[in-house]
Amino acid sequence: MSDKPSVFISSTIYDFRDLRSALKFWLEELGFDVLLSEHNDFPVQADLNSYETCLQAIDACDYFIVLVGSRVGGWFDRDNRISITQAEYRRAYENLLAGRPKVIAFVRQCIWDIREDRSELETLLRNGALHSAELDQAEIGRITTHPSKFANDAQFTFNFLSEIARNEEMRTALAGTSPFPIGNWIRQFNNFGDIIDALRVEFRIGNSLRRISLIANLKAEIEANLFVMMTQHEGSANPIYDWASHARREFSGGIDDYSEIRGKCLKWLGIFAVSGAGIGQSVSTSALDAAVSSGEFLEFDQSLDAFAVGPLQQRLLDLKQSIERLRRNEELLPVAARIELMQKLKAFDGEGTHEMQNIGLVSVFSLHDSQSNVVALNKAVHRALSGAEDSLDEIDLYGNSPLAGESEAMQRERASREQVQQWLDN
Repeated sequence: MSDKPSVFISSTIYDFRDLRSALKFWLEELGFDVLLSEHNDFPVQADLNSYETCLQAIDACDYFIVLVGSRVGGWFDRDNRISITQAEYRRAYENLLAGRPKVIAFVRQCIWDIREDRSELETLLRNGALHSAELDQAEIGRITTHPSKFANDAQFTFNFLSEIARNEEMRTALAGTSPFPIGNWIRQFNNFGDIIDALRVEFRIGNSLRRISLIANLKAEIEANLFVMMTQHEGSANPIYDWASHARREFSGGIDDYSEIRGKCLKWLGIFAVSGAGIGQSVSTSALDAAVSSGEFLEFDQSLDAFAVGPLQQRLLDLKQSIERLRRNEELLPVAARIELMQKLKAFDGEGTHEMQNIGLVSVFSLHDSQSNVVALNKAVHRALSGAEDSLDEIDLYGNSPLAGESEAMQRERASREQVQQWLDN
């Protein structure tokens, strides 16, 4: 048995063969292990008979789906009129009382309707024919449970449904003499879609298990990466790049200009130069890479009649690109240069401003900007994965250069996505 949630499907095989196979395919696509006794991948134990093998498989499953239709199927105990499906259900329900598996019961709508109609007929006959002695109890029973092409053993099927619904336990519970039973809901279905709709609710899945896994792994990776990129101050978390943020706000002009920066901000900038070292190499991207390459976060564009990059996929690509830029910026500011800058800046302090040549601070501010972008994108993607998709539009990112004029010029010179697409189409 794997680490995937497992599902045992119990029913008569003859009248549910196609439905069983369809359910197996659908559930396996979602990432479940599905146990069908007629399939070759069913876990057979050579030292047990086939019945006991099925019962032990039920012991290990997480979900037990029982389908009730028009046929009884094979007998587990003919003398006591216990069918194989009924025996499997009883084993599953016994286990449910101990905690697992969750029992999910379905019955064909036509069988449910016949049961309701015959129940009303029985009430009518009891109140009429039996009262006038035209029919006795046995004759009424034969009428209301007579076999048909919809139910080859109506009495057994109706009794089995009553057992699944725990009717007797419900009566005593309503009388206040026992607790209410669990796992006694029966869902009616007409087609495969009805079953799928119910199972989506039961399994709480709006997405495939693969997508759920990608989201869970990506959120865990983001949290681990933010742990690396954050520090704590006075009981709250703050990004490491905050040490440089004050100086960054006072940095202005071009490569040949000078910036007036307060002494204490320069001192904090020196701390960042060392404390922010090597963060890009410590950031993991395995879950991000898997999410980007999976295609799970692409969106269908009706105008193109194809899948395309939507807001979430674009932010995943932006995050991947920002991490790569962070690593490149770290390479441009090696450890020796960081230490030298820190030694230079630690002498500054106080509110007084100092004129600093921009060219000497470009590398450290590039590091600040790329760290800030990675943190902002991680936060936005994490929130979007948790349901706040509007967070993807609320990100204020730094440009490719901390020099405002240079960054704006680079942006103006870059072709837009629309222009690139037009070039590709021509």
